[in-house]
Amino acid sequence: MNLEIQKDLQKGLTITEVCKKYKISFKDLFKFIKKQKQRKNYKSPEKHIFRYNNRWAIIKKINQKRIVYGSYIDFNEAKKVKNELEQLNWEVNPNDYKGDLYIQKEHNAYKITKSHGKKSIRYGTYRDLETARKVRDMLIKCNWNKDYLPLIKKELGVE
Repeated sequence: MNLEIQKDLQKGLTITEVCKKYKISFKDLFKFIKKQKQRKNYKSPEKHIFRYNNRWAIIKKINQKRIVYGSYIDFNEAKKVKNELEQLNWEVNPNDYKGDLYIQKEHNAYKITKSHGKKSIRYGTYRDLETARKVRDMLIKCNWNKDYLPLIKKELGVE
């Protein structure tokens, strides 16, 4: 039935017509539509690398569980990490692979943001991804204390 609903919607039937035809409520139809949109993940040409929004995630199914080995801004970086994981036979702790967690691309720069409760705190914008990763890793070691940010930048030689 799901495939038939999808085809009818693509043909141009209205929502009301589809609900009458399949004797379902608006609520059930919208749940179906929402579920279809959530399933839509864009798989790359590489196995185990998936596109989500503007990022590339490495995901492997082990013992019926989906395990995420980080999320990356750059496809080539994700591909390189996936190849390393395959060489290690995927026998590593997924938590060791943060990827570009807390880093977002903003125009030609990279910003670091982290949510603390309902508040989102920005830890600066950096010219290149490597610098942003180094600053992020140091912030994690300092338990995200913003007071250490000037010292971290000085240590790494970052403006």
